[in-house]
Amino acid sequence: MITVVLVCWKRFQHFEDTVKFWLKQPKVSQVIVMDNSGTFKTNLPILLLNINRNLGPIVRYPAAQLAENDIIIFCDDDANHRSGLVEDFLKHFKEDRILGVMGVHWKGDTFIECRPPVLGKQITAPVKVDYVPCNTCMTHRKHCLVDIRTYPWGSSETVWGGEKNYNKVPPVWIDDYWWRLAVNKKFPNVERWVIPTKRASFHSEGGDKNAIHKNPKVFVLLEEIYQKERRGEKIL
Repeated sequence: MITVVLVCWKRFQHFEDTVKFWLKQPKVSQVIVMDNSGTFKTNLPILLLNINRNLGPIVRYPAAQLAENDIIIFCDDDANHRSGLVEDFLKHFKEDRILGVMGVHWKGDTFIECRPPVLGKQITAPVKVDYVPCNTCMTHRKHCLVDIRTYPWGSSETVWGGEKNYNKVPPVWIDDYWWRLAVNKKFPNVERWVIPTKRASFHSEGGDKNAIHKNPKVFVLLEEIYQKERRGEKIL
């Protein structure tokens, strides 16, 4: 069976429907919600943790320690998926794989040259990649046993408010890149794959003003980290 870990902050228009979707999936026996707003309430049969300040998406990793299952799905609050996605993941799951509905090859001289990403909806067979975001991915629980003390804690509001953190690796809004580095350090043989699926989609709110990928500072930081990694510099 599978545990789904959801992280929310400000997108609640469709969020309860997202929770209901996962609860309806036959192979999902547990849903954990980490609410960074401290305001989300529901009567649905989930494990809900309301947090009194926004710690960012980093909270998904300690949340996985509360999972009753070894297979974990991480999902963001803008997901609008369709039934059958879990089965699409399981077709290709192995303990030492992290599977996503999109991913990126590290193939360019700059981070921006690594785009466009590999999208699950555009492929007919799994594609091995170097990076899988956590917007919707499947992993083994052991990959969540990472030392969050190596993560530069801070407030998302502070970062979005203009604090310059380019010299930190990384701040709260690119936690999945940090997770990639942390997992690689502990599990150097882990593989990342994009699965073929037509059942993954996202609500339009995923591109609103709170969207991480809309913040230009993200790409400045990603470029800096990408170049450090290419040069073989120690990051974590």
